[in-house]
Amino acid sequence: MLYFSSFFCNQFIKMIKFMRTYIRIKWVGILAVYLAIDLKSFYASVECVERNLDPLEQLVVVADQSRSDKTICLAVSPALKVLGFPGRLRLFEAKEKLKQINHHRRKLAPNQRLVKPTTSLRKLQQYSFLAADMLIVPPRMQLYIDYSVKIYQIYLQFVAAADVHVYSIDEVFIDLSPYLKLYNQSPITIAEQIAQEIFEQTGIIATIGIGTNLYLAKVAMDILAKKQNANEHGTRLAYLDEKRYQELLWQHQPLTDFWRIGRGISQRLAKYSIFTMEDLAMTALQPLEQPINIYTLFKEFGIQAELLIDHAFGKESCSLTAIKNYHHKSKSMSMGQVLPHSYPADKAWLIVREMTEQLYFRLITQQQATTHLHLSMVYQKDTQKSKREGVRGQVRFKQLTADYQEMMIEIEKLYWQIVDINKTVKKIYLTVYPVVPYSFQLMQQLSLFDEIEEHQLQIAKKHQRYQKERELYLTIEAIQKKYGKNAVLKASSLLDYSTIRIRNQQIGGHLA
Repeated sequence: MLYFSSFFCNQFIKMIKFMRTYIRIKWVGILAVYLAIDLKSFYASVECVERNLDPLEQLVVVADQSRSDKTICLAVSPALKVLGFPGRLRLFEAKEKLKQINHHRRKLAPNQRLVKPTTSLRKLQQYSFLAADMLIVPPRMQLYIDYSVKIYQIYLQFVAAADVHVYSIDEVFIDLSPYLKLYNQSPITIAEQIAQEIFEQTGIIATIGIGTNLYLAKVAMDILAKKQNANEHGTRLAYLDEKRYQELLWQHQPLTDFWRIGRGISQRLAKYSIFTMEDLAMTALQPLEQPINIYTLFKEFGIQAELLIDHAFGKESCSLTAIKNYHHKSKSMSMGQVLPHSYPADKAWLIVREMTEQLYFRLITQQQATTHLHLSMVYQKDTQKSKREGVRGQVRFKQLTADYQEMMIEIEKLYWQIVDINKTVKKIYLTVYPVVPYSFQLMQQLSLFDEIEEHQLQIAKKHQRYQKERELYLTIEAIQKKYGKNAVLKASSLLDYSTIRIRNQQIGGHLA
């Protein structure tokens, strides 16, 4: 009898806490409300929707099998996650995981024998004699972009573009504060309506975190919402304010579950016996006489310690308005690629040249110029246990340049200066910085020893050459837009080890 009384008392207390939170949200007793919305297993869900399959029921993995079994799986369906598949793994790991699942199912099956394979989670749960299988589909990046744009338009049915920050292709932040009185509804109701609209128009399921600042909204989504029961549309929601954050997550482990805390930061915090957000908060409050205090954190992490301490208390000073108003002091352009296999130095030079030409193409068509070109390469490991080695270097041009000939001469010099011809190259990264409007090049400061007339003549010649090159590249751009990027190629791009033809068919390094 005492046990039942205690049980009902605990349930009643939980209900009171929930109602208190619900009322606090419903009647807008808070200054700010943010939503963090994540589209559940986005790529895999899109592939399921396109095939009229249920992402919660079908075992689907998005990966490009044509590369190799070592390729990264871009997404796994929610049904695969139910079977214990992590969100990020390589294709060979997914296949190995499937073998382990079937090995375990075989032991439990009648006569220890599995028959017909199925990609249906429901059937696997119903029939122990079925073997688990998965549908491996190649990525289609343009399709995912189209879905993302469509879902963004759904957000704009509820809020203005100024109150939406696109965090990634499948994740956004929304400042809901100005709309609570307008709709006269609770944040939970509005969030559910947005999720329902997304599901009805696209078939994609959303997970939503609601918080009194951006950080709490993100953490509510990442840690709490994904553990909540789903509604009829599969949506999971969670709410956090500073008080609930301290009640629910101060003791949460591991720290890497929290936004902006990776394995490296977690290990550095562990040196000071900090394993939870409460440990971090209490360390910041320690008297200065204690050996580990707030100064210890600033000594270890620098200015980043301020952010860590704020987050430990559930605080976030950055607003959506501040994000929208932020502008980079300088800009750069970069590209990188992991080669399909290791390349010897002579063949890797072709890839570097192609990448330089692509960066130059972007510079000239966008009327930009630069002063620095940075090249870094990573070599193929000699053995499985050896560390991966690399090399890097940079060119500094005498003046702002957007000259093709100058860039190609300098990058070739740099490449042969730094490359080790006895090693094979696996990864290449190229960056130009800072990137500024080309008109700045015409306003360069002369030294006391420069002849004005001669300098002006040189500038005029370079500008004339630039104009001719720009006209050429704009023509090439127009042809490529109409007929595809592979419509105009250099003869060297037809060599079997060139990668530009394949890359022209990709978006973000994956099949378009």
